[in-house]
Amino acid sequence: HQTPAKTTHHAQQPVTAWASHADYTAADQTIRLRGNPRLQQAGTLEISAESIDYHRATGKALASGNVKATWRQANTPSMPQLGGRGATHVIAARAEFSASQGNAVFHGAPGHAARLWQGGNSVSAPVIELHRSPQQLHAYGSGVDAVKSAFAAVVGAKAPPGIVRVSSDTLTYSGKSHRGIFQG
Repeated sequence: HQTPAKTTHHAQQPVTAWASHADYTAADQTIRLRGNPRLQQAGTLEISAESIDYHRATGKALASGNVKATWRQANTPSMPQLGGRGATHVIAARAEFSASQGNAVFHGAPGHAARLWQGGNSVSAPVIELHRSPQQLHAYGSGVDAVKSAFAAVVGAKAPPGIVRVSSDTLTYSGKSHRGIFQG
């Protein structure tokens, strides 16, 4: 039976957690969540995984095993937009979140890249980093495990919208300028 527990750190948004089993260690202020754990931060960020460790003092969370995260946009974007509308979703093998710094790092498993998508736009890579300030996405890969990106685009004034696919070693995308730099 899952019961929500609320916790707040400094001026951050309230965090609500659900799990079948939770342990709290006062010495390091860590809540260890197991059994279908979920975290939600003020209705903008939702995380689920096989296990989640949440550090109350720092606002950092470590999630592992079938990580799923969703950002719903509030009045100001909490993470970079990929040029689409609506929620941003990510799946990964493990992830690290820092609410105070506004960063998230997603790691794929061997042979299974982390994947991020928003609307018709997507990025898959061994490592995907999101930074709230500046509004940037960084994706890293190489060779067989390249960064694979797909963006909905209009190629010509009279052409119907299509999908542009890019494979590269790295991608740096700016949510402010809506530009991506692909290398390798």
